[in-house]
Amino acid sequence: DMTAPVFGSALTTLGATCFLFLCTMLVFVRIAVLLFAVTFFSLVFALVGLPAALLCFGPVDRCCGLLGKQDAQATAEDAGDEVVTSDRPKKSLMNA
Repeated sequence: DMTAPVFGSALTTLGATCFLFLCTMLVFVRIAVLLFAVTFFSLVFALVGLPAALLCFGPVDRCCGLLGKQDAQATAEDAGDEVVTSDRPKKSLMNA
């Protein structure tokens, strides 16, 4: 779901950088080279490298507290642990 926004922002940055390549002052051309390289490589690693690394080394099952209440109880019972759950609604920063 994040591919389009990442690609769009990188494309606009690369497009704006192209105008710096036309400058006559060397400092602006060097800044253009730096911006273009950083943006291009960050785009490649964000859309290709990171997903590939997460597929190889990332989590296999559900993790990071993303288990539902029933799944957490079943997992804890399988491990022999006691599950303590609360039915109170969670406070958010907006309602505090």
